[in-house]
Amino acid sequence: MLRCTVVSSCLTFALGGDLGQKVGAVGALTPVRDATLFTGLDAGPLIEAMREDSAAFGLRLPTPIVASLADAARTGTLRQWHSERLFHASEVVAGRLPDGAAAVLADVHEAALLPDVQRVARDPLLLATVTGYLGYAPIGCDPRILYSFAADYDEDERRAVG
Repeated sequence: MLRCTVVSSCLTFALGGDLGQKVGAVGALTPVRDATLFTGLDAGPLIEAMREDSAAFGLRLPTPIVASLADAARTGTLRQWHSERLFHASEVVAGRLPDGAAAVLADVHEAALLPDVQRVARDPLLLATVTGYLGYAPIGCDPRILYSFAADYDEDERRAVG
């Protein structure tokens, strides 16, 4: 089972100055000249939703972008959260690496360098929404693709590694 989440929260946008120093972070954040990936939406209601609920739902990435990001998670190098260990999803069986270690949660290694991740991070509607919410234009972000492995972990193990 593949559960893939693209994360690029306002908090990471807000911390852009520090994150711009990280390898793979998207610095000099300027919107792409293309139209937004999220047609039919306006930043105003999204900003209000962020202020009221700390989240804005209803944004749907186009299917080809989702497929590209999911493919990166399935075939790319992953980085385990608690250990920074690098591995591939194909090595995981029943939520465990070959040595028996729990995989639980991983990032796609250097996801910020992928063209489709860059496209989402620089989407004009997302940047307008983040700018309106924060009250200033973000200078960078740290987009990530998270891979969550389904398995029967006990609570202590899940807490320790995820």
